[in-house]
Amino acid sequence: MPSPAAAPPPADPSAAGAEQDLRAALKLGAARQTLPVALVHASRHPDHLGIHLALAELAEAACRPAEQRTAIDHAIGLCRRRLAAAPRDWPLHETLARLHYRRGAFAEAWSAFSRLHRHQPADAAALLGLVKCGLPLARWEGLGALHANLIPPLVAEGTATASNLIALPIPGTAPALLAAGRIESQRLAAGLDPSPPRRIAADSPLRIGYVSPDFNDHAVAHQVPRVFELHDRARVRVHAYDIGHDDGSPYRRRVLAACDVVRDCRRLDDASAAALIAADGIDILVDLAGHTVGSRLGIFAWRPAPLQVAWLGYPATTGAAFIDYLVADPIVAPPAQRAHFSEALIHLPDCYLPADDRQSIAPGATRAAAGFPERSIVLAALHQPYKLEPEIFDTWLRILGRVPGAVLWLRAKDDAMQARLRDLAAESGVDPRRLIIDNLLLPKPEYLARLALADVFLDTRYFNGHSTVSDALWAGVPVVTTPGDAFAGRVAASILAASGLGGLVAPDLAAYEELVVRLASSSSDLDTAKARVAHARQHGRFFDAARFTVHLETAYASIAAHHRTGRPPADLAVPATTR
Repeated sequence: MPSPAAAPPPADPSAAGAEQDLRAALKLGAARQTLPVALVHASRHPDHLGIHLALAELAEAACRPAEQRTAIDHAIGLCRRRLAAAPRDWPLHETLARLHYRRGAFAEAWSAFSRLHRHQPADAAALLGLVKCGLPLARWEGLGALHANLIPPLVAEGTATASNLIALPIPGTAPALLAAGRIESQRLAAGLDPSPPRRIAADSPLRIGYVSPDFNDHAVAHQVPRVFELHDRARVRVHAYDIGHDDGSPYRRRVLAACDVVRDCRRLDDASAAALIAADGIDILVDLAGHTVGSRLGIFAWRPAPLQVAWLGYPATTGAAFIDYLVADPIVAPPAQRAHFSEALIHLPDCYLPADDRQSIAPGATRAAAGFPERSIVLAALHQPYKLEPEIFDTWLRILGRVPGAVLWLRAKDDAMQARLRDLAAESGVDPRRLIIDNLLLPKPEYLARLALADVFLDTRYFNGHSTVSDALWAGVPVVTTPGDAFAGRVAASILAASGLGGLVAPDLAAYEELVVRLASSSSDLDTAKARVAHARQHGRFFDAARFTVHLETAYASIAAHHRTGRPPADLAVPATTR
């Protein structure tokens, strides 16, 4: 294993050399150590756009939002001044558009990418930018022209990421995600010379290391604590490697308290973190983030553990040669999709997603207090804006047209998106007042209590609700879904199947619409569905956290035993426990 490395010093005092050094540090996972150096460079070179762009990326990787915003604002000012002198500098227009997006100024970003796309209609990067910036605004222009196979070449040239692709509500993403993941992973591993992995001992509990930037108020930390608490210490020892920010939340306290060993890797570069993991003797290292923001797959590229596994935080293949296994199930990763995963697949017998069977729901929520009509049918679709697309939204509006007493409960942060959704409803002949849109950020017990006021939860297609679907069922709300063609679009079907609620999985969008209309129009059918959800919460396999944990530990033990034979990783179907 490598020796722990200090933050690389600035090797070149020139502005160009400084930018190069900062980007090298970013690749090494040394964002936190290098940030003070980057701030010095930025003060010395206030007019060098590249340094301020690198500073913004370092600040983001270091979980320093204030410094990131300052760097972005400064870079926006530089772009504007330059464009005043050179208004036809289209690469600079693209840089400005990306900066607006990263700042969360989606309307400005969308307008900038619209201009760029009009000037360069054949440019795939401009089209991707237009679509990506339009999603938080419900502006779906260009979405039909964006094909998944356009993205990997952009990843190769550094103008897109695998996480950009997984968040697009378009079909056919699975092969492109594999290609994009391979490109990013090969970039991380380039030039490294990791030590050969050691063998796993057979005479002691397995040391399992979980690496995540999301041990805070994040969906991952809502799902894994119960597993960590239930892990059988005779079989495994739980190590957490924290690479995220400390938000002081109860979720962070709970997840870290459930671990036997906690290591703070936030100020370590990738090589140093890998050296620490190797020194801890980790047998199986589990990545909980994939290619998402804040992830540190560069740690895994050093091969600090004999076996390395991807699970939970990124619903797709990593495409990484240094990740041996991916935890899935037969629904999210069916045989027809096998070619789109670089890892050996671990199929858990129920669902790959864990559930917390001890979540509390606050008392006292009422429809009147929530602003819902007392006698209405409340159809909830509380999804992140990037999951919406024209066909699913049109389907929801048609359902409202067919069920006069229904209202559609949506979540949208941006005022422009709220206005846009209401405009689209009006254009379809639906009274915009039947859309109830909020962006409340509530503590989880209060959120679950409010969610329980809904009658039916409507899922999206290409990127389902994951933890949101789990929450809806826990709150007693039936969920209707239709599976997509990639992992992220098949999670809700997996959850429902493991809950014994396969009847809520529609084969296509037309059947989805009919099923929702039937439930919303028939009180007896809706009451039956709610009773089945209540039974699933008490007796279904999905909410049996102990059962899930036994299956996961069986998977760990099985791949460790396979590793001891000297054979390469192989697909594994975990048998269902008889407990």
